[in-house]
Amino acid sequence: KQTLEGETLQLKSELRLEQQRQEAELQQQLHEAEEAIKQEAESEAIEEEIFDEETEVYREKVLTDLSNEKIVELKRHL
Repeated sequence: KQTLEGETLQLKSELRLEQQRQEAELQQQLHEAEEAIKQEAESEAIEEEIFDEETEVYREKVLTDLSNEKIVELKRHL
């Protein structure tokens, strides 16, 4: 009977250790997933910022081109 109790305690201890190991592994996977999501969000924010900057540069170029065309047109009429 004492051997059975000892084995039961041993199995319970091993089970507890395995559960702790699995929980630690899941926590690590969760942390890695959160980091990946964070990095992806940062990348998207950078891409959006670059797009906004490129759009602004293009807008300024178009306005400059229109202004230059207007100047050329005005010079023709002078």
